[in-house]
Amino acid sequence: MGQVAQGLWQGITFVLVLGVLGFPFFVWRRRPAYHWRCPQCQHRNPLDARACGSCEQRILEDDVPKYIQADWTGPDLLALYLTSALLGLAVAAIMLIGSGSIPQSDITRAQAQELAQRPDILWTFFLLMGAFLTVLTVWMLASRFRWSLGSLGLRRENLGLHVLIGAAAGVVVALFGGAIGVVASSVSWVTVDSLGVLDLFPIEMMDPLWVLILPAALIVGPVSGELFFRGMAYRLLRARWPMPAAVIASALLFALGSSVVAPFAALVALGAANGVLFERTRSLVPGVVASSAHGALVVGWALARTAWATA
Repeated sequence: MGQVAQGLWQGITFVLVLGVLGFPFFVWRRRPAYHWRCPQCQHRNPLDARACGSCEQRILEDDVPKYIQADWTGPDLLALYLTSALLGLAVAAIMLIGSGSIPQSDITRAQAQELAQRPDILWTFFLLMGAFLTVLTVWMLASRFRWSLGSLGLRRENLGLHVLIGAAAGVVVALFGGAIGVVASSVSWVTVDSLGVLDLFPIEMMDPLWVLILPAALIVGPVSGELFFRGMAYRLLRARWPMPAAVIASALLFALGSSVVAPFAALVALGAANGVLFERTRSLVPGVVASSAHGALVVGWALARTAWATA
């Protein structure tokens, strides 16, 4: 009976893996619904129309291709995220097996759980997944949906002001995350994960793991998180829901799926703050800077702890 149950479980797992691998291909075979967006009022118009249905501005036949776009759907985003996660996991596994960090032989469930909490494995996955998510998001925006990074919100207008706003938001959220950590460690009935945020950082200043941590925490994580969770996911939610619901939903998705390293409550707060900033400024720059500032403070705190421990 045990062998039958094990075989059934392996069969179910195989089917699920095939479904996850095949889902992006199934989604991306469908051609998106294209329209042209009015350059004056941003209204969506059918491709055969030559006058905007909102402001009645007319465009020339030769100018239509410049304004053609398509909107993404929930399955598009899920396929994009799954593909990035699978590629990051596969490449990380190949790299770690090749370096000898992961054994090539079969491992037990306990060994797998232990490996899943190793900082070098986690940071390798965070960095690779964030990189794949960034590259695939930019590629899909340009090739499938015909959106530029500027139209998505990555613009240089009011750059200085947006940088200052984002830095201030990142500092506030980092302080909030620190306060949450203090409360969680001082209240006995608050459950804390066995692997804390600071446990992901090495305890030696010259540890080569910092080579992965710095780009993952300061560049790759913030950029990929804002492009995907604010630029795409929040836009999709905001088109259907009012602002508070869209901000909360996108913040929860960000906390669950982002490669930014922080306590869950701090990630929700960071996602909510970045959602509000994007709603008010229509720019992704404040969110990227906020996530980078938050990551810099977390890394700085880890470095300070390391320096204090080794002094």
